[in-house]
Amino acid sequence: MSEQRDIDFGRILQIGGGVVLLMLFTLLAMHWLLGFLEREQTVSRPAAHALVDAEAQREPPAPRLQEHPIADLDALRARESAQLDGYGWVDQAKGRVHIPIERAMELVAKDAAP
Repeated sequence: MSEQRDIDFGRILQIGGGVVLLMLFTLLAMHWLLGFLEREQTVSRPAAHALVDAEAQREPPAPRLQEHPIADLDALRARESAQLDGYGWVDQAKGRVHIPIERAMELVAKDAAP
């Protein structure tokens, strides 16, 4: 038995052609199968219920999607910023207030200093 040094291009082309034919067959089979299943689904789908149109007119329950999310986010950031950077009552009856965060950090650092 002798060693073969050259590549058998005919055999490579046969294998490549077989792979291409197999891919084409698979694509055609899937196209047919998907078309068949779609037609089958349309035929076997039951008719819509009479209340479907009436239900479509009702609004969904809360919470609903935001109509203006950017404006809502800006308003939220403004409220948070006002609370972090300003003075205000938390509970006036108990005498609790909130102070700006910078001032709170100064007071904590002052208390922690020896």
